[in-house]
Amino acid sequence: MRNTRPVWSAAAALAVGVSAAVGPSDYPVRPVRVIVPFAAGGVVDVMARLVTGRLSAAMGESFYVDNVGGAGGNIGTARAAAAASDGYAIEITSSSFVVNPSLHAKAPRVGSVCNSRPFIVTRTV
Repeated sequence: MRNTRPVWSAAAALAVGVSAAVGPSDYPVRPVRVIVPFAAGGVVDVMARLVTGRLSAAMGESFYVDNVGGAGGNIGTARAAAAASDGYAIEITSSSFVVNPSLHAKAPRVGSVCNSRPFIVTRTV
């Protein structure tokens, strides 16, 4: 049986980090979109669905997965980068987030996404 503690710890940290970044203690007051830049059913999608389920229960508001697949994750990452920095659009992705800019000229750059909002990197051991 795999140790899933890192995933649940990351979910708790994400909930605290997002609510601290947004500011008011009444966050969230509306559903939160979790963008997954890959098709449904993959590893990142499964992890996102596990995390969003726990976040919904912990925060008392709906967190839902929006799969935006295509171009090795570039389309979904671009959509997340273009979203308002209000805490109601979160991206859960894989290492493609870091690798794609070196492979594709039009890929969203890591700095352009990360400079405008907080982010958390999760992994399982």
